[in-house]
Amino acid sequence: YLVANADYVPFEGPPVYMQNCAKCHPGFKPNLKTYDEWVPVVEDMAARGAGIPADSVQEILDYLKLEAK
Repeated sequence: YLVANADYVPFEGPPVYMQNCAKCHPGFKPNLKTYDEWVPVVEDMAARGAGIPADSVQEILDYLKLEAK
């Protein structure tokens, strides 16, 4: 869903990213996707019940906007 196994690159990001995006799987480097590609991934994960608080969704998207390719 996120990347092919060969492209899987664990990553350590800021606390809001690690506490929400890496609690069930390792974090992924933001530059694996463009910001526009990350938005539906983050929104989908939040909608699926990943337990990401609404304020954290925006904070994660703000981080990805700065760091995505």
